[in-house]
Amino acid sequence: MDDTWRETFREHAKTRDYWQRVREAEDVVRGCLDSCQRPYVAFSGGKDSTVMAHLILRQRPSILVWHAW
Repeated sequence: MDDTWRETFREHAKTRDYWQRVREAEDVVRGCLDSCQRPYVAFSGGKDSTVMAHLILRQRPSILVWHAW
């Protein structure tokens, strides 16, 4: 990633819209965790599962993270 894109993403992360979306994602994660008896995170190591694991582990650090290759 070049410096221009890096700076663009950093600036976007300062916006109200960005943080609203993060809060909405956290609410969805919370609802899912509350509705499951034995939740776990399936982790592939890609961008999407890395973000999802981060969101989940912030709320429930002791959750099982499962990875297979």
